Amino acid sequence: MKKKVAILMSTYNGEKYIEQQIESILNQEFVDISLFIRDDGSTDNTTNIIEKYIKDYDNIFLEVGKNLGFANSFYALLCQNIDADYYAFSDQDDIWDSNKIIEAIRRIDTYEGPALYGSNLKFYDMSHKLEGLLYKKEVFSIIENQMTEYFFMNNPYGCTLVWNSELNNEIKKYRKPSDITHDTWMNLLANCLGKVYLDYNSYINYRLHGGNACGTTPRSLFERVRKFLDFYYVKDKSLNICSSCKAIQRYFPRKKNKLINSLANYNQNILNRIKAILELNKSHFTDKKKIMILTLLKKI
Repeated sequence: MKKKVAILMSTYNGEKYIEQQIESILNQEFVDISLFIRDDGSTDNTTNIIEKYIKDYDNIFLEVGKNLGFANSFYALLCQNIDADYYAFSDQDDIWDSNKIIEAIRRIDTYEGPALYGSNLKFYDMSHKLEGLLYKKEVFSIIENQMTEYFFMNNPYGCTLVWNSELNNEIKKYRKPSDITHDTWMNLLANCLGKVYLDYNSYINYRLHGGNACGTTPRSLFERVRKFLDFYYVKDKSLNICSSCKAIQRYFPRKKNKLINSLANYNQNILNRIKAILELNKSHFTDKKKIMILTLLKKI
């Protein structure tokens, strides 16, 4: 019997690419797919395109809501009582390989407990005409260790995530902090309650076009500095590492360690920030210099 899989997609002004993505989801092999879409207040033709598909397919469902932002829109889908064996997030502008979901299920199907799968990304940069894997073979083992040991600072891309019903059932037992994104929350729960599987291979074509909610790391120093300033100062955002560590302290005290505790309390005063920086310096996290600077600037 085919496994029942619920795909959770949030849309917003996605008329340009959404048909290709819906088609790639409908073409998933060896699984019974249902697609649950929440439109986050689109002002273009997105919902009309979806409604055309609904007329032809009885496994596509649409909820039109007010604009919450992509993370809260995904979380609204996550909180619905949807019955399935497995679940996955979907962006509106990617293209999936036909075996994306079944490859994830094969990885986590044997685990008895809450389990989450994340993969590499095949990206296509439409502006620079570049394509390739986000994580190269020689660094993937490092990335894999980072995402496991330092899961509260780093996690797989949300569009690659697939998880089982056991993990989905745990979601309603805990209250997600408002400033933690849907995919970071799933990763935190899976690491604290069960198992996370990471795959070097990619079965998703991640389209970079300037309108993505997230993107890959810029290549030039100028682009990196510009993105850094735009993210942390123009948009006044933070990494929300502090919130993740506070959630671990509250819900999963057995997972606590000196680094988690120092990051959870870093913004109380300058002394705590210095303590957090010293603990970060002891870590093996490859981006620790960047995190140390952001800790000093109260941006984590």
